Amino acid sequence: MVDVLALVEARLRTALGEPDARAAVTFLGTDRIEVLRFTDLDTSGTGPTGIVRYATLGMSAQPMADPTAVVADPVAGPRAELVLSVRAGAADTDKVLRPLAVLAASPQVEGLV
Repeated sequence: MVDVLALVEARLRTALGEPDARAAVTFLGTDRIEVLRFTDLDTSGTGPTGIVRYATLGMSAQPMADPTAVVADPVAGPRAELVLSVRAGAADTDKVLRPLAVLAASPQVEGLV
């Protein structure tokens, strides 16, 4: 079976570049959720544009299923990750790490995986 998280991380790196930081959060009864931080550089390469993107990694490990289904299909079903873009400088943007991880873990916590 293909490692979905490795494919998701490769796609994030292709689209957003190399992450400059990452944090991992584990909630009781859930799989590990990582949050990667990507800082944009402008096209001329002279400095940051001020946009920071945070992307979850781990939410897509299991497909989400209909909560009324008796058995979740381990292959079919939608998979998702969250991406949040914020403008750096106005506030401490790294405070979004834990709330973003909580949102990413909610399908597992609510039993929708």
